[in-house]
Amino acid sequence: MTGVSHAIPGGPYLRKAPCQFGWDWGPKLPPIGIWQAIRLEGRSVARFDDVRLMQQHQDGAVVLEAAVSLDRWQADDLTVMMHITGPDDRTITTKAALDGNSHTLAVTIDQPQLWWPNGYGDQPLYQVDLHLTDGKHVVDQRHY
Repeated sequence: MTGVSHAIPGGPYLRKAPCQFGWDWGPKLPPIGIWQAIRLEGRSVARFDDVRLMQQHQDGAVVLEAAVSLDRWQADDLTVMMHITGPDDRTITTKAALDGNSHTLAVTIDQPQLWWPNGYGDQPLYQVDLHLTDGKHVVDQRHY
């Protein structure tokens, strides 16, 4: 920007008071930057890019589908495992070998304990755990 010695590129588009970018009575200290915790993750084989859980209720059962997509950096053989633990601690497990970057796993839960609104019944929770393995190690995991 010509004529403005203290301009920050894109400054006019920031939602900050103009005086925070310097004035004749104050320093150039705009309060911008990282404001929450960050972390750096190193991955070498693959990681879950997205996991989408979907459910279909039919005839006293629920079909739970987990559509997973991966970020993959090596052509290693990968397996995704899904563990579903009900409120009664019963666990259902399924797994599938992945040859591409996406896959959908499906599990049928017979007679599921349904979630009821407050005051109308219980709110049982099911825990869904997904593990991505390369045969020896867990390379990524998600918990819902």
